[in-house]
Amino acid sequence: MFLRCKENRMTALHKDVLKMLGSPTAVTRSLSRLFDLCATNAVQFEYLLLLCIWLFSFVPEAAPLFRVKQYNLVTELAHSLNTYDSEKVIRVVVAIVQNLIKHPALTEELISCGAIRKLNLLNQRVFKDKDISETLKVVIDVLNANYDVLTSFDLYVKELASGVLRRGPRHTDDFWKENVRAFEFEDFKYLKELIALLASADAETVCVACGDIGAFAVFYPNGRK
Repeated sequence: MFLRCKENRMTALHKDVLKMLGSPTAVTRSLSRLFDLCATNAVQFEYLLLLCIWLFSFVPEAAPLFRVKQYNLVTELAHSLNTYDSEKVIRVVVAIVQNLIKHPALTEELISCGAIRKLNLLNQRVFKDKDISETLKVVIDVLNANYDVLTSFDLYVKELASGVLRRGPRHTDDFWKENVRAFEFEDFKYLKELIALLASADAETVCVACGDIGAFAVFYPNGRK
């Protein structure tokens, strides 16, 4: 059976664990360390450590901890999706992702990290445990549905109008491949707004704007001119 338990009991347990570990920073550091340790070749060790991360993923209060940039927990998880061979380890990894996609911000980050492509590759494998394939399908369907929404050009325009850009699915090569021609609207109005954000006082906005301008140069015909 796929990892099943009563969420109310799990939540109570995890709140106790969070109290024991102390500050959110301490919890996040612990989670990050768990991912590092999972790089070992000991399958049982990987399984037990990922099981700890899975337990944390049930707690709503723990969701922001997965987004702390210093530790890149979601990124590490997404990048590790195709690195495991053991079915019991894969079962836990997919279960973690299933819990994370209950949170919109984490869903967006998973999409940004290329989780859909990695999960599709994982889904091509044949598993003895049919629950893994069933859960993979559910997770992939949810991520695909969110991808269509999160990568819409209308949302990009709204983000551009806000004057604040943040890394996400709307700032990827896939987005630019699909939408680069839309920037021709009204004599490249949105491209000009994007260029204007290079003067922003917000460092991440400037960084994302630079990346987007570079993507335009790559994917638009004669974009470098």
